Amino acid sequence: MSTDARLLRRPNDGPEASQRAAEWWFVRRPDTGGYRPDIDTLRAIAVGLVIAFHLGIHRLAGGFIGVDVFFVISGFLIGSQILAELREGRFSIVKFYERRVRRILPALFVVLIATTLMGFFWLYPGRYATLGTSLAAAAASLENLYQLTTADFLAGTGASTALSHTWSLSVEEQFYVVLPPFLMLVWRIAPRRIGLALVAVAAGSLTLSVLGVASDAKTAYFLPQTRAWELFLGILLAPGFIARLTSPWLRAGCALLGLTLIAGCAVAYDSSTPFPGLAALPPCLGAALVVLAHRDGETPISRAMSFRPLVFLGLISYSLYLWHWPIVSFYSEHFAFNAAPSSNRVRLVLLLLMLGASTLSWRFVERPFRRGPAPRSLVFTWAVAAIVAAVCIGLSLAAFGGLPQRFPPAVVRMASYLDYDSRQQFRTGSCFIGPRQHFSDFASQTCLKREAAGSTLLLMGDSYAAHLYAGLAETLKDRNVLQASADNCQPDLGSAKASADCAQLNDLIFRRDLPANPVDMLVVATRRTPGDFSALGRVIDWAQTHGMIVVVVGAPPEYDDALPALLARSALGGEQHLADLHRSSGQVEADQDLATFVRSRGARFADSRAALCPNDACLTVTADGRPLQFDKGHLTREGSRLLARRLVAAGAFATPARDTRPDHLNR
Repeated sequence: MSTDARLLRRPNDGPEASQRAAEWWFVRRPDTGGYRPDIDTLRAIAVGLVIAFHLGIHRLAGGFIGVDVFFVISGFLIGSQILAELREGRFSIVKFYERRVRRILPALFVVLIATTLMGFFWLYPGRYATLGTSLAAAAASLENLYQLTTADFLAGTGASTALSHTWSLSVEEQFYVVLPPFLMLVWRIAPRRIGLALVAVAAGSLTLSVLGVASDAKTAYFLPQTRAWELFLGILLAPGFIARLTSPWLRAGCALLGLTLIAGCAVAYDSSTPFPGLAALPPCLGAALVVLAHRDGETPISRAMSFRPLVFLGLISYSLYLWHWPIVSFYSEHFAFNAAPSSNRVRLVLLLLMLGASTLSWRFVERPFRRGPAPRSLVFTWAVAAIVAAVCIGLSLAAFGGLPQRFPPAVVRMASYLDYDSRQQFRTGSCFIGPRQHFSDFASQTCLKREAAGSTLLLMGDSYAAHLYAGLAETLKDRNVLQASADNCQPDLGSAKASADCAQLNDLIFRRDLPANPVDMLVVATRRTPGDFSALGRVIDWAQTHGMIVVVVGAPPEYDDALPALLARSALGGEQHLADLHRSSGQVEADQDLATFVRSRGARFADSRAALCPNDACLTVTADGRPLQFDKGHLTREGSRLLARRLVAAGAFATPARDTRPDHLNR
């Protein structure tokens, strides 16, 4: 009986009905081996971790390791099958790729079609064009390379699209293009050395991964050569490479240790963890231990992992993985302003949608196509046709700008700022160290260069400092405006919490540059946690001891969705005050606490929110209709200019001789 039929079969009525009813909740492993329900449960754990990560469940911030668990499982199942067929002399590379096509493409293309259709109705032109490029990449199994050149998918930002998660499928398919010929070659040349060859290649791949994380973590995350060792680890679990575990206690111990490693990494890791590299070893070894422990027999843990609801989640795990991210992505793109995605109620609704879509996909797409009667030639013909069609449609959407004709011109103009490129404005890669850059990229000779004439102002902080530079430099033309900023970096005289790049930047400024070349004014701007002022206090005290004026700039008004999206929806639906309704609450009180602290230290507080929101009516666009902010808080170049002019006019950056201290700065 097939696996799916065995799972869905109900106990019959009869004398032993109650016992069978109890047993029905657990899937039995056949005495002869074969199907393993514990692996389906391991799949369920893997996809559950990925979903938890994308739903923003902070206690499982390392849920992205679920992908690595999938890689190990995939390597074990597919590698075992190839090796068994090679030993029996019946391996066919054509048949192998036919199985891959039947297994992967039907459900994938249903999701590609559904995502493209949803994007037509819900995505603004720029985002739809980006989705088009992602569609072409996903269909061609190149999504990992597309993500490498665009998005910061792991952090959930950048050009991430509803198809970004297919990068892992692309890595697998690229791996499986190379694996069969490699195994066939080694089997023909030195069949007794195939285990040694697998270990050698896996070790080389792991080495590349470790070195890659140290030099360019994003590249190491997405490339197949730095992920291949995870799949090779799964292949090495196939019978014949590792001795049988005959002791039930040893098997149970391995399984328990493996699950503990997976759970521990899911809790301990987060998006700041250098990954994959050595950090990927514990979860991959955890998955390998679970697979190995139950390869040679059952344990109490494997029986617990045969619980039917968990096994069912494993059976639908591929469809669940395919559907989960488009659902989360479209919610975040179009509906998140109605309710925060961190809300448990919203998470539950999204989860139910995922389960419903993936169950239907598994039942009516995956199962029928996997064992359908279509001949091999037709399978390959339709596969090639579908890939070519998807690539052409995706590239056409990108070439035609995401079909802007779907929206009125005013909406298109406003929504275009959702794709705002802030790199030049922030001076990313030279004076602003971005998320995937390092201290070595900071161009100190350019960013800290003092001119002979005029007083000097140094702007320090995170991206909320970087977005001020353009406005200050253009408004304070008689001053030397310097910049030293980095992503998620708070100026401090030394903190164990700071990243290595942030700590190096602070060390450069406070221990080497400023003591030798003091500035007239130090301007600090960061997006702070309310009440976290200790580091700021140390900086203010140090700077004033060295004769510098300190100005702390508060954040501009923030929103619960990107301001251009709110303005585009407002223009589309005629809701004039939509942005006001979605302004973040609590910012006034937070600014007041910050202002009180700053002034208690004898420094100045420049209230950006008060400057842009006179009488609590916040400006959102310039006189010619350009948004002041391109996301939930960061200023556009036009917004930076406007805020700088207002703060300068209010005396925020005045020298002591002409410091007028207006009301809103002393409020």
